[in-house]
Amino acid sequence: MFRDRLIHQTAGESAVGGIAGGNGYGTLTDCYTDVIISGTSRVGGLVGSNSYGTIIDCYTAGSVYGTEENAGGLAGGNSGTITRSYSVCSVEGAMSTGGLVGPTGKVLLINVMQQVLSMGQA
Repeated sequence: MFRDRLIHQTAGESAVGGIAGGNGYGTLTDCYTDVIISGTSRVGGLVGSNSYGTIIDCYTAGSVYGTEENAGGLAGGNSGTITRSYSVCSVEGAMSTGGLVGPTGKVLLINVMQQVLSMGQA
C-alpha cells in the first residue's frame, strides 16, 4: 500500500510514472502526483502500467507526454481496478492516448473522473 504526495519531473523510455513504472497486483491508496512525465510508451501521471493492481482515491495533475503509444493521466495502460480517482493532467501521445488511462484490458473503473486536454490518435 502506498500513501503519498509527489511533486517532480521525470523522463524515461518505457513504463514511466510519477510514483512507479508499474503497479503489478499492488494497491495505491490516497496518493497525489503533480508531475511532468515523458517517455516513449506506457507513460502515466501515477503509474506507467497498472497490471492487475488497484488504485483507490488517487489523483494526478501536471503533464504527461508519450512519444509513441499508451499515455494516460493516471496510467499509461490499465488492466486493473481504479476507484474514486481522477486526473487533471494534460496528456499528449501518438497512439492509444487517454485523459485517464491509455489502453485498457478487462478493467473496472468505479467513480472516476477526467478533466484533461488529450491529444493524439486512438
